[in-house]
Amino acid sequence: MILRLEDNFLPSSVTSANGTFAYTSVPNVISLKNLSNLTSAIGTFANTPISTYPEDLFEGLTNLQNVSYFFQGCIYLDRQIGNTLFKDCVNLKNTSYMFSGCENLGSSASSNTLPDGLFENNLLLQTTAGMFQYCYSMHGMIPNIFGDSVEHSQYLNLTNINRMFFRSSFIPNNDGHLFE
Repeated sequence: MILRLEDNFLPSSVTSANGTFAYTSVPNVISLKNLSNLTSAIGTFANTPISTYPEDLFEGLTNLQNVSYFFQGCIYLDRQIGNTLFKDCVNLKNTSYMFSGCENLGSSASSNTLPDGLFENNLLLQTTAGMFQYCYSMHGMIPNIFGDSVEHSQYLNLTNINRMFFRSSFIPNNDGHLFE
């Protein structure tokens, strides 16, 4: 059975969606923007055959704290990540292994597969460990993912970036962009 999800499929009272669709044959990803109380979405779509996700996936989710393993192992996922993905997630703390093993992530992008300012509004971020490990198709220069509009010294809680870009095809830059 192929489960086709529609927006507003889940009630807004949901606070945790850990592993909800992991290891299923769900072919699409719904926007979670109606889940205003959501705090944890660990492995929500891990190891599914999805190939893209909506631009407004986390729109309005100001309570969201943990998206670790969210798309882990989604080998068909091929999408360029937009710089507004985490824009509203001001309480985000954990993105570890979110895209780990997404071998085709960004393969159809013609330029950098990661945008500047991806974490610009996420000052409470604690760990990004392994977030893009084994994303073989990601390419380009490692961008200024923390943005230009804030002082990097404001990321006082960020302590773990282990293996963040391990086995990706990014080219390190020499201008101090990542952690000025």
